[in-house]
Amino acid sequence: MQAKLDFLHYYSFAAKSYVGFHKHSCFELVYYSKGTGRMKLGDEQYYYSPHSLLLTEPEFYHDEEHYEATDVLYIGFTYDDTTVPLKNGLFFDDSSHLLLHLLERMKQVMIAQRPHYILQLNLLAGEIIIELSRLKYSAAKPKLWENKLIYAVKAIEENYIHPIDLHSLASLSGYSFERFRHIFKEETGYSPVQYIMSKRFAHAKQMLEASATPISLIASESGFSTVSQFCKLFKERFGCTPLEYRKQQG
Repeated sequence: MQAKLDFLHYYSFAAKSYVGFHKHSCFELVYYSKGTGRMKLGDEQYYYSPHSLLLTEPEFYHDEEHYEATDVLYIGFTYDDTTVPLKNGLFFDDSSHLLLHLLERMKQVMIAQRPHYILQLNLLAGEIIIELSRLKYSAAKPKLWENKLIYAVKAIEENYIHPIDLHSLASLSGYSFERFRHIFKEETGYSPVQYIMSKRFAHAKQMLEASATPISLIASESGFSTVSQFCKLFKERFGCTPLEYRKQQG
């Protein structure tokens, strides 16, 4: 299998922004490292969340709506797809975020442009294709996500700074509690609690980066019950305290 990279870009989209319908002559793989939103691809709609990926086959029209501020890293590529066929669909990166690391590696190679970097990029593109084919693939199930879980996700996005009753979310989606937890993780790559916490941490990090708001206030405005809980969980997740993180951004 020989892969050829056509393009590599990375971008941050503002909340409530929109990219109109367009298509490519190559495959396109979009990695969403931050944010939530939706893409219409052909006759289907897919809803992305952090660490999900959308693959578009050549000549398929698609658009993209960003519910929240969204960070993407995306590539276009061509390859002989007879040995490792790929189809339109939503994928979820594994727990080690292997695909993100490979794409970030491609970004570094592209920026450095050391000798033979194009060959290296093509080799990395081939590795990404192989690893992508091994991931959880949900191309056949977009309507389940669209029609049921989207209500729970929207409820989380609108209320994550407040206490959230997971049993109520399950009822909202029409599932038993245990079934809801299973399908939520299957479709998003996160448990409901993990998804809620990801929203709270994203909000907290944005406040730490963009303001001098006291840590105690950031904790309460991000949905954490106490400042000590916030600081403890933040350090466990990011390896530094909120104050240390703020200083790193300055």
